[in-house]
Amino acid sequence: MSKNILVIGAGYVGLANAITLARKNKVTIYDLNKSKIKDLKCKNLPLAEKDAIKEYKNNFKNLSFTDSFPGKIHLFKFILICISTNFKNSYSSFDTSGIESLLLKFSELNAKGLIIIRSTLPIGFTAKAKTNFPKLNIIFMPEFLREGFAITDSINPERIVFGGEKKFSKQFLTLIKNVLPINKTSILFTDEITAEGIKLFANTYLAMRVSFFNELDSFAWENKLISKDLIDGICLDKRIGNDYNNPSFGYGGYCLPKDTKQLQAQFENIPNSLIKSISKSNTLRKEFIVKKILERNPKKIGIFKLEMKKNSENSRESAIIDIIKLLKKASLKIYIYEDSIIKNNINDIQQVTDLNKFCKTVDVIICNRYDRRLKKFNSKVITRDIFNNW
Repeated sequence: MSKNILVIGAGYVGLANAITLARKNKVTIYDLNKSKIKDLKCKNLPLAEKDAIKEYKNNFKNLSFTDSFPGKIHLFKFILICISTNFKNSYSSFDTSGIESLLLKFSELNAKGLIIIRSTLPIGFTAKAKTNFPKLNIIFMPEFLREGFAITDSINPERIVFGGEKKFSKQFLTLIKNVLPINKTSILFTDEITAEGIKLFANTYLAMRVSFFNELDSFAWENKLISKDLIDGICLDKRIGNDYNNPSFGYGGYCLPKDTKQLQAQFENIPNSLIKSISKSNTLRKEFIVKKILERNPKKIGIFKLEMKKNSENSRESAIIDIIKLLKKASLKIYIYEDSIIKNNINDIQQVTDLNKFCKTVDVIICNRYDRRLKKFNSKVITRDIFNNW
């Protein structure tokens, strides 16, 4: 059992990694958010996943939490960086300043352990960091966790990609193998710049696939084709398959929008048409959805949940948020239904927790992902969730 693992960042990536590694290791979680650390110490986990709660309780004895930077950084054998790298439109790139500050501090404190960056990075960042901090041992290890299934994917990884010197990657792989049964997991060793590219291209492909089926659905909706049959028929081709083919109001969440923008920015001086069109397609889809909503001439519009996808409590970059912003320009009365009052950045819109009252009050109910509780009011529902039984 290793007692020297530090995970920096208590978001869903950091927590998933820490909780999983704590199966057989002592793990310290560091985050600047004092409130979050306090909650974690009190066994209040911010991940509403069944597997996460179970694992957290089982492994809690091996976890420790702090909002103060660990002074004896040289004692940690493995340091995982799992902090956010938000895309900044002002300079068309991820904000990596937090990671750069950490690496500088590690260098100044003479960190000896292996630094595993799990935050999503611009292509070329890790190689530059290794040049700027030659005394540090750094690898990049992209994460492929789905929101709402972070612990499930962490325990049962479909693939593991290591970017950097193979001898360092194998050190961490040995630790992982001691924790997880990964005999069926695909493992790839490559250089850090290629690993960074794998992460961005993978998420951009998923965004492209979502956009493709959304545009297909827009065509079907406008021309009175049966969208479900159209998609079913296309996806009978095994080369296409049935993943990511359920239409929506647009892709959202933390990863796909920002990763697509980052890759698009890095294509600036490279001929491309497809990559730069993906974000535009997502915008056009939302505008088309609003057009179809307004064709019903509603006076009161109900928004059923802000979540970016089913089984996710995250509304960050949710397509429905942009749709609300577009609808507000039409000066319509808008209500939001949530099971309980939640914080959001939308002003001047009433939140409702009584579902029956909500459904009776509004003229149309907009829901990105259908809920069977709406069945009695199906005549009011607007959704493109064609593969749910409604």
